Order: sequence, then structure tokens, then C-alpha cells
Amino acid sequence: MAHAVHLKEDELEVMQRTGTAIACCPLSNFYFANGLLGVRKVLEKNVDVIGD
Repeated sequence: MAHAVHLKEDELEVMQRTGTAIACCPLSNFYFANGLLGVRKVLEKNVDVIGD
């Protein structure tokens, strides 16, 4: 899943169950001002995050 800056709790739980990782692109998110990934919340759910 790319960006994932507007994830809801239930969507994050699905990602956890299915082993889906997030490709975090903070430079792109900053450039387009579309939000930031809540990394702490994501990592607490044991969802992997890969960043640029």
C-alpha cells in the first residue's frame, strides 16, 4: 500500500491480518501537502513500513 496517510482503524487491522506493508513516501506527502503517515500507530499494529 502506498502512502496510506488516511487509514482508518479497521483498514489498518485488515493490513495487519493480511501482512500488507506500507510504502511511506514522506517527501511526496510533504510536497503535495496531503498528510503524514501515523508511523507510531502503524508500528504498534505490527504493520511493516518501508520509506524513501
